[in-house]
Amino acid sequence: MRLAIFLKWKGNHTAGLGINKKLLDKLRQKLPWTDIEVAETPDGKDLIQKNFLAEIVMAYDGDPAFLQYCLQDPALLWIHNVVSGSEHILNDLYLRSINGLTITNSRGIQGKPMADHIMGAILFFLREYGLYLENQKKHLWETGFPEETEGKTISIIGLGNIGRE
Repeated sequence: MRLAIFLKWKGNHTAGLGINKKLLDKLRQKLPWTDIEVAETPDGKDLIQKNFLAEIVMAYDGDPAFLQYCLQDPALLWIHNVVSGSEHILNDLYLRSINGLTITNSRGIQGKPMADHIMGAILFFLREYGLYLENQKKHLWETGFPEETEGKTISIIGLGNIGRE
């Protein structure tokens, strides 16, 4: 089995959700029967040049460039896009017409982490942590006027996976 991984691209290099050697080693240990390659270009031309035709493509990006590789890979059985909100990319009618091709995404996995992030951001601003960090850099030990959460009201617009958390 062959797995091609496409990361988040910014300019001509990977950014953000990069995959480090430790994680790749762990994947290879857990999936010893799987040959894993990480694309070095957003469109996978490097994989095509190496004649690396994967049965599985896992994309960590909302950039549709990885679909260029998918369209050239006759061995492809499954495309999985980890990014939430990327359904429009995977709804390509041509891809949908390929018999036996499974297309999935990770809808819903971001609910808890995003809810935690939002709660952290609320506390960051209410408690004036930004001011404390700036003062710490300047070696100033002055406090601001942090607010309490008690008595505050938060509006949640939309009850998707994040809003329900």
